[in-house]
Amino acid sequence: MHNYYFSEPARQDLNNLSYYLLNHWSIEVLERIIYELEQLILRIRENPFQFMLISARLGLRKCVLNKQNTVYYKVRENSIEIVRIFDTRQHPDKLTFTL
Repeated sequence: MHNYYFSEPARQDLNNLSYYLLNHWSIEVLERIIYELEQLILRIRENPFQFMLISARLGLRKCVLNKQNTVYYKVRENSIEIVRIFDTRQHPDKLTFTL
C-alpha cells in the first residue's frame, strides 16, 4: 500500500473546507466529510490507478469525494500526492495546479 501526503494547496483546501463546514453546517457534517475523505484515500492507496487520469502530461488523477468535493492526486514513485481538494461550487477558474 502506498504512503500518501497532502500538497500545500491541498492542505489549504482542507482547512478552507473545514472552516466553511464548521461555520455554516456542524461538527457532525465535518466529521462525516473527514471520514469519507479517509475512506477515499484508503481506496486510492490500495489501487492508485483506479480513478480517471485527467492529464497524462501531469500524471493527474481525479476522483469524486461527494457531489460538492473532488480530489485530485498524483501517483509518485513510492507515494500518493493529494494535490487538491476542490469544492465544486466554486468557479472552475479557481482550480489551479502548481506541480
